[in-house]
Amino acid sequence: MNNSNDVSTGKKSNWLLWTIILAFVLLSIILCCVFTVQYSLTSVVSESLNSFHDTFINTQADTYDTYHDIAFSIAESSHHIHNDVIINIIDVKKEPKLEALRVSNIVYICTDKGETASKTQSWIKVYGSGVFTVNLNAAEFVTDASRQHILIRVPKPILTSDNIKIDSYENLLFSENTWNRDNSVHSGRSLAQDQLREAMQRMQDDYRANEQYSKMAETSAKSMLSAIIKSLNPDIANLQVDVEYF
Repeated sequence: MNNSNDVSTGKKSNWLLWTIILAFVLLSIILCCVFTVQYSLTSVVSESLNSFHDTFINTQADTYDTYHDIAFSIAESSHHIHNDVIINIIDVKKEPKLEALRVSNIVYICTDKGETASKTQSWIKVYGSGVFTVNLNAAEFVTDASRQHILIRVPKPILTSDNIKIDSYENLLFSENTWNRDNSVHSGRSLAQDQLREAMQRMQDDYRANEQYSKMAETSAKSMLSAIIKSLNPDIANLQVDVEYF
């Protein structure tokens, strides 16, 4: 009777042991599966997040670069003309005077001096020239970068006495009735100086009285200023230059 109980007890113990071992194996398998799935999900999520992050960073950088280039182009196009024009205006104003028009003239001076007994005759032909100039030191430059336009306000071209000169002259006639040779030389020189001064004054009066010269000088100055500004800005094809006188 005791032996039967011992056998039953042994069978129960063996069954319990195998049950525990089987449960442990199943639990191990389940845990392994759970960890594997979790690791896979973690890897997938991590890779997805990393890929998204990289894509976001790259897209952000590309977008920044694109809009930065656009903004730079807009800013550069709106300020490029203005800056270049200012620089070139400085270059233009390095010349204090602009020679707008050079004119020439010929006058004849005929002088008869003294009584018949000691009469002196002197006829000369005088060649002279003058230059109408514009004072660039008094010029005003108004720039409009958006319209690619420059307005230049300058004084009208003028012809001053300093810009008139006698280039040469010819003696057409000189005669005198005198027996004093020394006196003759002295009087001849003095007469020549008087005649040249008279020629200079007549030229100055002729130039200033000729309105055609003034109009030609104004037209020439406008063309020259426009050409100078445009030549200093060859990259601005549509640059407009206007000149006003005051």
